Amino acid sequence: MLISEKMTIIPTSRNKKWYLEKGYPEVPYLSPLEINSEDVSHHSKALIHWKCDYCGEVQESKAFVYFTQERDIVNKDCCIKCAPLKAQEVYEAKSGYKNSFSQPRYHDALKEKMKEKYGAEYYLNSEDCKQKTEEYLQAHNATNVMHIPEVKDSLRKTVQEKYGVDCCF
Repeated sequence: MLISEKMTIIPTSRNKKWYLEKGYPEVPYLSPLEINSEDVSHHSKALIHWKCDYCGEVQESKAFVYFTQERDIVNKDCCIKCAPLKAQEVYEAKSGYKNSFSQPRYHDALKEKMKEKYGAEYYLNSEDCKQKTEEYLQAHNATNVMHIPEVKDSLRKTVQEKYGVDCCF
Protein backbone atom coordinates (compact mmCIF):
# COMPACT_ATOMS: atom_id res chain seq x y z
CA MET A 1 0.00 0.00 0.00
CA LEU A 2 1.33 3.38 -0.97
CA ILE A 3 2.23 5.55 2.00
CA SER A 4 0.70 8.99 1.67
CA GLU A 5 3.31 11.70 2.09
CA LYS A 6 4.30 15.04 0.62
CA MET A 7 7.12 15.07 -1.90
CA THR A 8 8.76 17.68 -4.07
CA ILE A 9 9.18 17.12 -7.78
CA ILE A 10 10.16 19.27 -10.73
CA PRO A 11 7.49 19.01 -13.44
CA THR A 12 8.65 18.88 -17.03
CA SER A 13 6.86 19.44 -20.30
CA ARG A 14 6.24 15.68 -20.48
CA ASN A 15 4.30 15.45 -17.20
CA LYS A 16 3.03 19.02 -16.79
CA LYS A 17 -0.44 18.10 -18.09
CA TRP A 18 -0.65 15.17 -15.61
CA TYR A 19 -0.21 17.45 -12.61
CA LEU A 20 -2.57 20.13 -13.98
CA GLU A 21 -5.28 17.44 -14.37
CA LYS A 22 -4.67 16.41 -10.74
CA GLY A 23 -5.47 19.97 -9.65
CA TYR A 24 -1.99 21.28 -8.93
CA PRO A 25 -1.12 24.88 -9.90
CA GLU A 26 0.97 25.64 -12.94
CA VAL A 27 4.56 26.43 -11.95
CA PRO A 28 7.34 28.07 -13.97
CA TYR A 29 9.70 25.80 -15.90
CA LEU A 30 12.12 23.80 -13.63
CA SER A 31 10.45 25.10 -10.45
CA PRO A 32 9.72 22.65 -7.63
CA LEU A 33 6.16 21.52 -6.94
CA GLU A 34 4.98 19.88 -3.74
CA ILE A 35 2.57 16.97 -4.37
CA ASN A 36 1.09 13.96 -2.57
CA SER A 37 2.84 10.67 -3.30
CA GLU A 38 -0.45 9.20 -4.65
CA ASP A 39 -0.42 11.82 -7.43
CA VAL A 40 3.10 11.18 -8.72
CA SER A 41 3.28 10.31 -12.41
CA HIS A 42 3.28 6.55 -13.03
CA HIS A 43 6.39 6.96 -15.19
CA SER A 44 8.32 9.02 -12.67
CA LYS A 45 11.72 8.04 -11.32
CA ALA A 46 10.99 9.79 -8.03
CA LEU A 47 11.42 7.65 -4.92
CA ILE A 48 8.23 6.75 -3.10
CA HIS A 49 7.58 4.76 0.08
CA TRP A 50 5.13 1.88 0.27
CA LYS A 51 4.24 -0.85 2.73
CA CYS A 52 4.28 -4.58 1.98
CA ASP A 53 0.78 -6.00 2.54
CA TYR A 54 2.23 -9.31 3.71
CA CYS A 55 5.01 -8.49 6.19
CA GLY A 56 4.26 -4.80 6.81
CA GLU A 57 7.82 -3.69 6.04
CA VAL A 58 8.18 -0.19 4.55
CA GLN A 59 9.94 -0.23 1.19
CA GLU A 60 11.36 2.47 -1.05
CA SER A 61 11.36 2.28 -4.83
CA LYS A 62 11.02 4.41 -7.91
CA ALA A 63 7.43 5.29 -8.75
CA PHE A 64 7.43 3.59 -12.15
CA VAL A 65 8.59 0.32 -10.53
CA TYR A 66 5.83 0.51 -7.93
CA PHE A 67 3.10 1.27 -10.46
CA THR A 68 4.12 -1.54 -12.85
CA GLN A 69 3.58 -4.29 -10.23
CA GLU A 70 0.82 -6.76 -11.13
CA ARG A 71 -2.39 -6.05 -9.22
CA ASP A 72 -5.01 -7.42 -11.61
CA ILE A 73 -5.79 -10.67 -9.80
CA VAL A 74 -4.55 -10.01 -6.25
CA ASN A 75 -4.65 -6.33 -5.37
CA LYS A 76 -1.77 -6.37 -2.86
CA ASP A 77 1.74 -4.95 -2.75
CA CYS A 78 4.60 -7.26 -1.88
CA CYS A 79 8.31 -6.92 -1.24
CA ILE A 80 10.82 -9.29 -2.84
CA LYS A 81 10.79 -11.45 0.32
CA CYS A 82 7.02 -11.95 0.14
CA ALA A 83 6.77 -12.42 -3.64
CA PRO A 84 6.32 -16.21 -3.32
CA LEU A 85 3.29 -15.63 -1.06
CA LYS A 86 1.68 -13.35 -3.61
CA ALA A 87 2.53 -15.77 -6.42
CA GLN A 88 0.79 -18.53 -4.48
CA GLU A 89 -2.30 -16.34 -3.98
CA VAL A 90 -2.37 -15.49 -7.70
CA TYR A 91 -2.03 -19.16 -8.66
CA GLU A 92 -4.77 -20.12 -6.21
CA ALA A 93 -7.08 -17.39 -7.58
CA LYS A 94 -6.46 -18.54 -11.15
CA SER A 95 -6.61 -22.31 -10.71
CA GLY A 96 -8.25 -22.97 -7.36
CA TYR A 97 -5.18 -24.89 -6.09
CA LYS A 98 -2.37 -23.74 -3.78
CA ASN A 99 0.30 -24.99 -6.21
CA SER A 100 0.60 -27.12 -9.33
CA PHE A 101 1.54 -30.22 -7.31
CA SER A 102 -1.83 -30.24 -5.53
CA GLN A 103 -3.76 -30.64 -8.78
CA PRO A 104 -5.24 -34.11 -9.32
CA ARG A 105 -4.06 -34.17 -12.94
CA TYR A 106 -0.46 -33.84 -11.74
CA HIS A 107 -0.82 -36.84 -9.41
CA ASP A 108 -2.57 -38.86 -12.11
CA ALA A 109 0.20 -38.09 -14.61
CA LEU A 110 2.88 -38.98 -12.04
CA LYS A 111 1.20 -42.29 -11.19
CA GLU A 112 0.86 -43.10 -14.89
CA LYS A 113 4.55 -42.36 -15.48
CA MET A 114 5.57 -44.50 -12.50
CA LYS A 115 3.40 -47.39 -13.73
CA GLU A 116 4.97 -47.09 -17.15
CA LYS A 117 8.53 -46.93 -15.83
CA TYR A 118 8.41 -49.30 -12.81
CA GLY A 119 5.18 -51.27 -13.17
CA ALA A 120 3.66 -49.83 -9.96
CA GLU A 121 2.12 -46.53 -8.85
CA TYR A 122 4.89 -45.98 -6.32
CA TYR A 123 8.55 -46.93 -6.64
CA LEU A 124 8.64 -48.66 -3.23
CA ASN A 125 5.96 -51.08 -4.47
CA SER A 126 7.86 -51.93 -7.65
CA GLU A 127 9.70 -55.18 -8.27
CA ASP A 128 12.84 -53.19 -9.12
CA CYS A 129 12.94 -51.63 -5.63
CA LYS A 130 12.22 -54.94 -3.91
CA GLN A 131 14.98 -56.65 -5.89
CA LYS A 132 17.57 -53.93 -5.16
CA THR A 133 16.66 -53.96 -1.46
CA GLU A 134 17.00 -57.75 -1.31
CA GLU A 135 20.40 -57.61 -3.05
CA TYR A 136 21.60 -54.92 -0.65
CA LEU A 137 20.50 -56.93 2.40
CA GLN A 138 22.15 -60.11 1.06
CA ALA A 139 25.39 -58.24 0.35
CA HIS A 140 25.47 -57.11 3.98
CA ASN A 141 24.24 -60.44 5.36
CA ALA A 142 21.20 -58.88 7.06
CA THR A 143 17.43 -59.29 7.11
CA ASN A 144 16.69 -55.63 7.88
CA VAL A 145 18.59 -52.44 7.02
CA MET A 146 18.74 -51.52 10.70
CA HIS A 147 20.93 -54.59 11.28
CA ILE A 148 23.67 -53.03 9.14
CA PRO A 149 26.21 -51.09 11.30
CA GLU A 150 26.91 -48.42 8.60
CA VAL A 151 23.21 -47.60 8.34
CA LYS A 152 22.84 -47.34 12.12
CA ASP A 153 25.90 -45.09 12.38
CA SER A 154 24.68 -42.89 9.55
CA LEU A 155 21.26 -42.57 11.19
CA ARG A 156 22.77 -41.71 14.57
CA LYS A 157 25.02 -39.09 13.00
CA THR A 158 22.16 -37.51 11.03
CA VAL A 159 19.82 -37.35 14.05
CA GLN A 160 22.61 -35.86 16.19
CA GLU A 161 23.44 -33.18 13.59
CA LYS A 162 19.84 -32.36 12.76
CA TYR A 163 18.15 -32.54 16.16
CA GLY A 164 21.02 -32.52 18.67
CA VAL A 165 19.93 -35.71 20.44
CA ASP A 166 21.22 -39.27 20.48
CA CYS A 167 19.26 -41.71 18.36
CA CYS A 168 17.59 -44.63 20.14
CA PHE A 169 18.75 -47.20 17.55
